[in-house]
Amino acid sequence: MKTDLLSRGINAQITALALILAFLLPTFAAVPTAAQSCDPVPPFWLDLTPSYRDGQITYRLGFYSRVDWEMLDLEIKIPLPEGTRFVRAWSWPDTPATFNGVDVTFRNLKIGPYGYIEDAYFVVEPVSAEQTVFTVQPWVQWRGDHAGAYQPDPESFSISPPPPDWTPPPKPHLRVNAAASVTGNSLVYTLSAYNAHNWNRLENVQVNLPTPAGTRLVSLESAPPFTGLNLVQEASFRAPEFLSGATATLTATFSLADDTPFPVVTRVWTAWDNPDTSSDLPHQSWLLDNLTVDSRLPRQILFDPPGDVPSPATDILAAEMSFRGDALYLSLTTREPAIPTPESSPVISFYFDRDLQDYEYDECNPNAPTFNQERNFFGPELLVEVDLRQNTYRIFRWNAEYEGLADESDALYLGADRVGNRVSVRVPREFLPLRPPFRWWAETFYRQNWPVDSVFDEQVPHLFTD
Repeated sequence: MKTDLLSRGINAQITALALILAFLLPTFAAVPTAAQSCDPVPPFWLDLTPSYRDGQITYRLGFYSRVDWEMLDLEIKIPLPEGTRFVRAWSWPDTPATFNGVDVTFRNLKIGPYGYIEDAYFVVEPVSAEQTVFTVQPWVQWRGDHAGAYQPDPESFSISPPPPDWTPPPKPHLRVNAAASVTGNSLVYTLSAYNAHNWNRLENVQVNLPTPAGTRLVSLESAPPFTGLNLVQEASFRAPEFLSGATATLTATFSLADDTPFPVVTRVWTAWDNPDTSSDLPHQSWLLDNLTVDSRLPRQILFDPPGDVPSPATDILAAEMSFRGDALYLSLTTREPAIPTPESSPVISFYFDRDLQDYEYDECNPNAPTFNQERNFFGPELLVEVDLRQNTYRIFRWNAEYEGLADESDALYLGADRVGNRVSVRVPREFLPLRPPFRWWAETFYRQNWPVDSVFDEQVPHLFTD
């Protein structure tokens, strides 16, 4: 009796072992044999190439077998990238694409040796304008004599454009900032010249301003070493030499007649000789074109040369400021309209600084004068920042507690006048109390890693005194 029970137990164990082996054998068969040990891993290339356009991301799929055997019931499953919604998918009839609310799946009954799938794609749409990076994690599996599965590494894609492949135009040794002020029938151009050469003086320097049509040249003022010449058709400032690092302010005043046609347009052109011709041309020139004053309204205008940043929407041509009645009026003209998009919005900033000093605070000499005894370092005290997307502006004021500009206002309705490539802002005086004299400048910013355009130059800053 005991023998029978023992025999039955052994037979049961053998039967169970046989069943287990029978179940496992197909799995073991899927493991590459010695003849297949040289097959690449994974046995395919999977290309998932994203592109971004019109607020949608398109993923184009390419699948390429790397082996000489068939893959059956191929399934390429791609979970929808987090932060997106499904739009559509497409593929050839032999590789239908489906979406189950979570995954986009491409299926093919049989991929032959070294076979491939091309031209399949799916489209998603970001659900938040704030998210710019999206990640996909595909999963591939197949059946057949060499069944298997493989999960490629996740791939991330940023819809933020890369920094522009852009080299700024070379700046001349002789740099000139230009500003214009309109008061009644008087039009005053202020030209701030600076020798930016690292070590050399410039010789036979000329800074010229043609007389605008409909105006008359009244007077010239110049700082040494320049001398002003009234050539009737042109205001000309000349210097026999201009030392490295030197600055000079040059002023030309024109009168406006009652019938002066607007806009009033002129230009600045300069010429000079380089005494050191080992690294420079003997004679050079530079042009700042289209200094435009479009009306008789009292204001100050700062001009900026075009082409010094890659984005036309933030390439400043002119910034204007005026006090009229109980408001401060600010406007900015760019090379092309500054229009916000779903991806990014140009930021326009107007800065105001009442310190009027260029030197640094000397901690070793506390009795030395400082730009501002409250702040002890150079920087703006007021900022008006324009948000074109929200059609609002905010005012930032100097905060002594953490020594920086702080947003001390709720978003204020912009009330902007956007015409073509010009944006204008009206700021009530109670929101931005300002009294001259002060320095001011404007900046534009487009996207991270893109250069900022500014009409401010630390060497020759603009000063508002009226």
